Amino acid sequence: MIWFAAKKVLGLVVTLVAAAAIVFVVLDLLPGVTSDQPALERFLRWLAGMLVGDFGTSASLGAPVGPLIAERLAVTLPLVALATLLAILIGGLVGLGAARRPQSIWAKAVMASARLGIAIPDFWLGMLLVLLFSLTLRWLPQGGFVPWQENALGALQSLILPGVAVAVPLGALLARAVYDAVVAAQGAEFVRAAQARGLTRREAMQRHGLRNAALEVLSRAGPALALLIVSAVVVENVYYLPGLGRLILDAVGARDVVLVRGGLAILIFALAGTMFLIDLCEAWADPRLRAWRPL
Repeated sequence: MIWFAAKKVLGLVVTLVAAAAIVFVVLDLLPGVTSDQPALERFLRWLAGMLVGDFGTSASLGAPVGPLIAERLAVTLPLVALATLLAILIGGLVGLGAARRPQSIWAKAVMASARLGIAIPDFWLGMLLVLLFSLTLRWLPQGGFVPWQENALGALQSLILPGVAVAVPLGALLARAVYDAVVAAQGAEFVRAAQARGLTRREAMQRHGLRNAALEVLSRAGPALALLIVSAVVVENVYYLPGLGRLILDAVGARDVVLVRGGLAILIFALAGTMFLIDLCEAWADPRLRAWRPL
């Protein structure tokens, strides 16, 4: 496991540096971005600054980029956490429930609904939720955000609808992945062999089937879980949430290259870090991935 983690850490570092270089070069080529210093020197100085939390100074807001991003992450991170929790709870429970009786009408209806949920764009679903729960039923706010320090309950209410909008596509994908993985594990030869040795179906699944099913679920739903961060950034603009996505959009409108560069860097780091954690979870579920192999 240590060897596997070391390889993944090395891959993570290479990925982050390469992604940071791409972001820097693309934004450096924009019209109006000029500097007397060599690009490589500025890139290395930018990387070194990020290691100590110095992302530069925003030209449009006249403030350090690091604290600006940290302030917006107080909205984005709870939104991502809420959407992830909802997706795992809903998708996991629905998928497991349908897998118990895979040939039932209820299971087929649930899986058909899951396919529909996967196809729904999160921003379009967000607008439908506003129409139903905000404008029609008036149960939840239609947009904006109440700061946590002013009203924690109001802040949480502001995140419910966007959290659901982000969670539904991932939850539907997770439900489908759980259903397929559990059904496949139930019919696997090693589970049938365990039942032949005297274990009940439930015991055989708990001892032998769930880990294999978990590996299949991670391989299918893991990348989507990482992309949930991007979905949250998009949905923030539907609900006018003052998160990282809104900060990047406003910075693009103001042509604030330093702020855009810092926001995109944090977004890329979050995506790469999430995929790194998913790889570690896959290695825990599958001992074959932990075997020593040369680089």
